Amino acid sequence: LAYPLTAKEPFNNADADVIIRTADKVDFRIFKCMLSLTSSVFKDLLAPGGLKFEFYADPTSIPTITVSENITTIDSLLRLVYPGAIYPNPPFSSFDDAKLFLAAVAKYNMIPTIADRAKELVADQFLKEHTVSLYAVACEHGWCDLARKAAWAALKIRDLGQPGRGGYVKELETLPAAAFYRLLEYHHACGVIASEL
Repeated sequence: LAYPLTAKEPFNNADADVIIRTADKVDFRIFKCMLSLTSSVFKDLLAPGGLKFEFYADPTSIPTITVSENITTIDSLLRLVYPGAIYPNPPFSSFDDAKLFLAAVAKYNMIPTIADRAKELVADQFLKEHTVSLYAVACEHGWCDLARKAAWAALKIRDLGQPGRGGYVKELETLPAAAFYRLLEYHHACGVIASEL
């Protein structure tokens, strides 16, 4: 796009005091206080001297923060922050979209209540079909609670870790071997206990 577009309601408020511009050139007109209260990263950026703002139109325009995320990711993230803008159901069309969303939650260090809701939304939609992938994403971001939930769900995968059984997922490429070993060890230990019972 040659020129930025404006996001849909409620992110098009004419009274907003900051703009978040996505990588695909969509402007989210929002309020600094909402960002500062929910993200320590944005709080630091918006503090005096925290960021050299980009003024695209003229020096009297409101400050603009350009981010590397696309419209889908930022829209999903901000809907967790804005009252009345929360999706009733997870908005993700694919697991890749959900991964980008979780990466943004981690990157901007959203407060625990927001981060927990984000993880819950993704797990509700993708835990069953993307168990190992979600375990890998949780390990990547250091989220022990989500990793435990995924590890528990992985107990339903009978041949977990067995070569040639179709268990490969691309997220294994970046998962540390130690983390995958712990998953296999947990899976084996639970299997032993189950067989004894």
